[in-house]
Amino acid sequence: MLPLFLCNLLTFAQNSDGYPELQLYQRTLDAENADSAYHKAFTVYQKEGTKKTITTNKLLDKRYHEIINLPQNNDNQLLIKINRLQELSMNANGEGEINLELEALTRSFSLAFWSVPCNYGKAFTIAIALEKRLSTVEESHYPDKRTSYFMLGEAYYLFRDFDKSISLLQKAITEKPPRSFTDCASLNARKIIGICYANKGKMDISDYYFKSILKSKDIVLNRPVQNAVALSNLGCNAMLKGEYDKAISLDLAVLPFLKQGDDYGHIAGMYACQCQSYFSKNNFAQMGMVVDSILFYANKDQYNRNKRLKQAYSILAKYHVTTGDIEKVQEYNDSLVAIYKREETLFSSQYILQAQQEAGTKELQIRNEQIKAEHNRFVAGLILSIISILALSVIFYLYRRKQTAFRLLVEKNRQWAQQATDDVIGKEQEEYSDKTMIHHKPTKEEMQIMEQIKTFILADKNYKNPDLTMELLASKLHINRKYISSAINKVTGKNFNTYINEYRIQEAIRILSSPEHNIITIDGVAEMVGFNNRKSFYEYFKKITGLTPSHFRKK
Repeated sequence: MLPLFLCNLLTFAQNSDGYPELQLYQRTLDAENADSAYHKAFTVYQKEGTKKTITTNKLLDKRYHEIINLPQNNDNQLLIKINRLQELSMNANGEGEINLELEALTRSFSLAFWSVPCNYGKAFTIAIALEKRLSTVEESHYPDKRTSYFMLGEAYYLFRDFDKSISLLQKAITEKPPRSFTDCASLNARKIIGICYANKGKMDISDYYFKSILKSKDIVLNRPVQNAVALSNLGCNAMLKGEYDKAISLDLAVLPFLKQGDDYGHIAGMYACQCQSYFSKNNFAQMGMVVDSILFYANKDQYNRNKRLKQAYSILAKYHVTTGDIEKVQEYNDSLVAIYKREETLFSSQYILQAQQEAGTKELQIRNEQIKAEHNRFVAGLILSIISILALSVIFYLYRRKQTAFRLLVEKNRQWAQQATDDVIGKEQEEYSDKTMIHHKPTKEEMQIMEQIKTFILADKNYKNPDLTMELLASKLHINRKYISSAINKVTGKNFNTYINEYRIQEAIRILSSPEHNIITIDGVAEMVGFNNRKSFYEYFKKITGLTPSHFRKK
């Protein structure tokens, strides 16, 4: 059987196109031939493995391995194991064994976060302590420092705290050669940073990090897979930028190779990228040939299954709209809603907030102990209690006030959306006229043109047409676009896009306020009211209402 990287080379040769990303990827394949440094390093690794010395203290080393071998079959056993590792970390700190201290602390975090059952509250409590300790240690004293930073950054990424994730992952990146064949922290960090920036809509920065993987000289374990994943992520970015042919080409170049591995979630994501591209190209026949693969691989994913299932259900619902299978559409939309609800519970930011509060409380206790050494124990405890009560009261008060303000804002926007359109436009004209000099007031002719514009816009809700432009409006009304622009500006005080988008936002508010439309996704609402892309919809909705569509619906 051929090694994976040779199979990858053969597959790529059959799918290669002229895109720069593919050419960059081709160079990585050339570096993975049988005589390459990677192949030689991989051969040595298969024969010898890797040796890792955690501590030279035989007693502490024995305790470490005893704890590692403890069972973790239920919540209680897992908690005992985590607590033992934390205790060992503290003991190692007292003995000056920095490497063991941080190895035990990192291991306890990993157990809390990744074990089944997991303990996210405990994991983020440890994460805060680990991050703080890492900031005081040099890599020479703890060689796996960058690996620990990667693990922390990955956890915050999975909880969608992208800014925090990026700040931690940046510390895992280095331009120096890796310490060993298994030191993949730098490449792994680049990958997740790229994904974070893609989620933030910063596609050029995202592309930079994925390309930096392909350009890296690191010779580490699974490097061929890292390269293939980087190319597929560039394909996903191409899809998000509307470059659908490119997205499909990049995906197909590495899909056969990656399907030989077990990263099922990423494979599901690749199929999702292809389906979205085919959907956007109206190639529903090709989409139908691969659409079920998304759900198949999403169900096999053990890393971020909820993310992949959301992709699968959303795309399957879209596809079955094209086939007219309403029952399937309803089924997948219901599944999508259920996933979002489950994710709100599973990946709640409250775990992070709770851990931060616990970390703050712990620091407060340390300061309190210092005070007790100089002052009366009772007085110190009383002061601490008063401060805590006041702090909680302020927090509760601010929280209630914020919630009330949110509800009032939602209700105000709902009332605005339900007002008769004629009254709204009339009031806008009066308010604008009051603030404008006399020579800026609309003429009689401009008022007549505005009436024609308004009649056309409201007729059959033409503002919901995503292709509606000033040129199209001018053509329909047989009026020069210059006069249309002048009329809208002088009568409403707004430009054409703002004028049309306010109608769309009003319509969106009515849809989001209706319980019968709860099954429609936010993206679906955006399409229904005439927005071409999610970003524009979110920007205008937030600008006009002061809330994001998601927050508005929840309130």
